[in-house]
Amino acid sequence: MKEKTKRMLWTIAIVLMVLAVLGAAAMFMINHHVKSTAQVNILTVDEAAALEDVDCIIVLGCQVRADGSLSDMLHDRLARGVEVYHAGAAPKLL
Repeated sequence: MKEKTKRMLWTIAIVLMVLAVLGAAAMFMINHHVKSTAQVNILTVDEAAALEDVDCIIVLGCQVRADGSLSDMLHDRLARGVEVYHAGAAPKLL
């Protein structure tokens, strides 16, 4: 009985490891696909500043914590929005 339990635990451990590897591989493949297909739509700050007839820079929201601090993602978005604004891409930042 003890040997059967040990074998079952090893089987479960192997299945879990295989699932973890497959999950990580799927995550990296999806990430690569999104990056490669979206790359043509991502502008640099200089490219954004060179655009004409832009009314406003819109910064999408994200988490603001209860203490008023910004999440890392929102901080990055705001920093890039301000950078594009200072580069002269648009007269307004929303």
